[in-house]
Amino acid sequence: MKNLGIYLLDNHITLFDDELKDEPEKINIDPDDFLHKIGVEIFKKFKNFFKSFEILYIPPPMVDDINEEDFYIDTIFPYRSGLTEGYIIRKLKEENIGDKYYRILGIYPGTIWFKTAIHDLVPYIKGTSTLDIAIISLQTFFESNIEKLLEDAINISCHELGHTFGLEHHEDCIMSERDKKPFFCRECLRKIHK
Repeated sequence: MKNLGIYLLDNHITLFDDELKDEPEKINIDPDDFLHKIGVEIFKKFKNFFKSFEILYIPPPMVDDINEEDFYIDTIFPYRSGLTEGYIIRKLKEENIGDKYYRILGIYPGTIWFKTAIHDLVPYIKGTSTLDIAIISLQTFFESNIEKLLEDAINISCHELGHTFGLEHHEDCIMSERDKKPFFCRECLRKIHK
C-alpha cells in the first residue's frame, strides 16, 4: 500500500527567530495542525499517489540514549544544537520495521547536522533523502510568518520526497534547486506514477 508516514522528531515545534541573536525570540507552532496541513498538500502535489498518511511522533532522545556522534552541541548559539543525520535516519528506519510505510518524511524542528568528507559536522541547509526516507529541518529555513514557513515546509518536503523516487534537480518544477515552483512538472509526475 502506498502510504506515507510523517514523523515529527520531537513532541512539539519550537523555532527561534534569528540565529545571530544572543537571545532569540521563541515561536511555538501547533504540531498536529501543521503536520496535517503538510500531509494534505503532499497528497495534492503528488496527485493522489499516496493512498493515506499517518502523523506520528518520536519523542526527543534522553541524554542516556544518545552518544556524542548523535547530537551536536553548538556552544556559541545553543539553540542551533541538534541531532545528526545518521541518528535521525536510524530512528526512522527503526520505526518502519516491516515496511509499514511506502515512504517516510521525517520533520525535525531543530538543526540537522551531518558529516562531510572535509568537515566534521556541518548544518544542513534544508533537508536530504535516502531511498525511501526524506528528512527536513524546520529551523534551517525559519520564517516568522507561519503561513510562509508552512508553504516552504510543504515544498521542501515534496522536493526531498521527489528524490526518493529518483527525481533529479531541474528548473520549472518543485525539483529546482533555487527557484522552486509549487508543483511537480508533468514529466516528474509521470515518473512518480509509473
